[in-house]
Amino acid sequence: GLSSVLSFKQKEGNKEGLITNFALGSSDAALTFDGPLGEKANFIFSARRSYLQFLFAALQLPILPTYNDFQYKVSYRPNQKNKISFIGLGAIDDFNLNSSVNDNITDLDVIESNNFILGNIPIQKQWNYTVGVNWLHYSEHSYQNIVVSRNMLNNTSTRYKDLIEIPENLLLDYSSFEAENKFRFEHTYNKNGWRINAGLGYEYARYYNSTYNNITIQGQPMEINYESNLYLSKFALFGQVSKDYFNEKLITSFGLRSDFSNYSSSLSNPLEQLSPSFSLSFRINEFWAINANLSRYHQLPSYTILGYRDGNDELVNLNNNIKYIRADHMVMGVEYLTDWKSRFTVEGFFKKYDRYPFSIKDSI
Repeated sequence: GLSSVLSFKQKEGNKEGLITNFALGSSDAALTFDGPLGEKANFIFSARRSYLQFLFAALQLPILPTYNDFQYKVSYRPNQKNKISFIGLGAIDDFNLNSSVNDNITDLDVIESNNFILGNIPIQKQWNYTVGVNWLHYSEHSYQNIVVSRNMLNNTSTRYKDLIEIPENLLLDYSSFEAENKFRFEHTYNKNGWRINAGLGYEYARYYNSTYNNITIQGQPMEINYESNLYLSKFALFGQVSKDYFNEKLITSFGLRSDFSNYSSSLSNPLEQLSPSFSLSFRINEFWAINANLSRYHQLPSYTILGYRDGNDELVNLNNNIKYIRADHMVMGVEYLTDWKSRFTVEGFFKKYDRYPFSIKDSI
């Protein structure tokens, strides 16, 4: 699309001060502030809002999406050995329906298409944010990294028969959120071609779901109505050792990670979720290199699965011996460096998945 930008700069003596940018695009408008905060800190803040909803209404489309997003970063460097960064991201999204889309429309096919969309797509609202602080401390041959953050996602969806909002026409009333509070510590050491990284992580999460859904499964009507609250902790331990040989002609790396959770006994054993990885890169000459990687990954099943409850308010999957999802990756490729500071790579991979959950109602 088309866009235009206005920029304003303020100067403090010989130094550049606050910079303000205003951008107007084909679907949204954005405002950005960027500048110093004293001698040791600087910041950037931006916000954006769409006006697609007005364009879609003018085009007589049945959906009216609106999105807003915000972000900021503050960097503070008290001395040469320490750096602190504050970061925040957020968004507010509204997905409404254009109930007057058929006004002045005479084409029966267009009316039928619009009615199908209006009758099957719910009204959705979503907001989310992530905030965190990152502290880097530099030593002679190493550095330490501490990250503390929180993220949250909130969703609501509603749908009424014929768009008539009365209790007996309610087909869907869904509300959910997930919030995660995270801590991670890493130590990285570099010397004589060795790079050693080790760390640990902890996460406290909450998941909430309130669902009413009047649906049809295999031709039979079914009413789903439940509420669930879930609190759980997650833990991680990880380490990696890398070494280069023959003036970086050969680089090898070995890593090991373990994830576990207090959700159930089947998820709490760190040895059940060991994730090793091995990679190497061999440089044939200054232009060509061969890269290979063999890794195993583990991922906790989604909160929708972990937090699902039955009519007796019991967690359905708590005692089902549920496991971390597992994936094995094998990757191999070649790399070509050009004389004009660019790189081309070709890779092939094979992935094998295991312990993958599926729905017993529809096998998805």
